[in-house]
Amino acid sequence: MILLLDNYDSFTYNLCDRIGTFYPHIRVVRSDSITVPEIAKMKPEAIVISPGPGYPKNAGISVKAVQAFSGKIPILGVCLGHQAVGEAFGGKTVSASRLMHGKASAVAVDTACPIFQGLPDEIEAGRYHSLILNRKSLPECLKVTALDADGQVMGICRIGHPTFGIQFHPESILTAAGDRILYNFLKGVCKLKMTAVAPPLPAEKKVGLKPFLAKVVDNKDLTMEEAREAMNYVMSGEATDSQIAAFITALRM
Repeated sequence: MILLLDNYDSFTYNLCDRIGTFYPHIRVVRSDSITVPEIAKMKPEAIVISPGPGYPKNAGISVKAVQAFSGKIPILGVCLGHQAVGEAFGGKTVSASRLMHGKASAVAVDTACPIFQGLPDEIEAGRYHSLILNRKSLPECLKVTALDADGQVMGICRIGHPTFGIQFHPESILTAAGDRILYNFLKGVCKLKMTAVAPPLPAEKKVGLKPFLAKVVDNKDLTMEEAREAMNYVMSGEATDSQIAAFITALRM
């Protein structure tokens, strides 16, 4: 059974519906009507934390649930749930550079991350938020797995734990790869038996910065030739804004 913590959001049941396409055993519970011991007694196979209004501190048991169960069972936080994952380990939620309510934008993803496995390096993602996790506040135990064109955090994972957060909405029609992300979490991370086949992948765009981005994210130096190739690709105009932003942000780490 998957426990879906509902933070009083209209998207919760859309999220439940999309998850149910692949795994029907779901229980939806309001995040302020359950305790950590009660969750433990339920023995869920995974916890999904829904979107919602406000800050993580007002999201019921969300932050405490991450702190209690991270590393023990898989966890996926969406939007507010993603911020709850970040704050559970010491991150801070702040105002985003711009409001994104019902808008799609390009997001660069780390395809080495289990929930993004098999995806192109850049996806279109549906966003409904005015708050984000402050990247500078994130502790070393959290790895950034997705960035938007402004270098804002769109995805994180807890290193060594099957705990993930995504700022965008996988259940939204604006997120073409949304079903695949949920499928990757349920099958690849949670090891659950799916009742539907893997959804098709969105078409991959030509990406030339991937090998260089992966190297600098791992704190490895580029050779002179690699640096030259990366810069040539950027100057050619073929790299998208989100790819360039992700690359520059990684260089500053």
